[in-house]
Amino acid sequence: MGFGFRIALLNLILLLCSLGAFYWYYNDVQAKVQGLMDEKARLTVQVAEQKQAIDTLQAHAVAQAQQVTELQQGLNAATQARKDLENKFNNKDIAQWGRQDAQQLEDHMNAATQRVFEDLEVTTGAKPNKPLPAPSKAQTKNALKKPGPVEPFKQLDGVNAQ
Repeated sequence: MGFGFRIALLNLILLLCSLGAFYWYYNDVQAKVQGLMDEKARLTVQVAEQKQAIDTLQAHAVAQAQQVTELQQGLNAATQARKDLENKFNNKDIAQWGRQDAQQLEDHMNAATQRVFEDLEVTTGAKPNKPLPAPSKAQTKNALKKPGPVEPFKQLDGVNAQ
């Protein structure tokens, strides 16, 4: 064997080693690229789910803010009604009225209490057992205005389920 043949054989061995190293490098890089593409797809799905969750929570936050506003307005109205009632009671001297005509005071209180109980029954959905008694002229003169219908509390759809 000549010297040229040995160089050619050495070149062939180096070429085969280079091709083997390139083949291994190519397969390794392809596996890494595939892994990164899978990770990207998984993260893309997670981002979409998170955006949907954020949108849902923001919608629920808006609805909850609206309900808080409505509840605050209702609380303000109830507080004002309580203050008005306190002022009316402060302007009446029930003790003096009782000293003047105890029976009329008792009848007035009993009739008013009965109307309150029957109003509570009607408000909570029960049918009254009998028609409400007609108020006397004195009761009509001093009667408070009845509040409007009470709206039920609006439920958020699924907020508590999450």
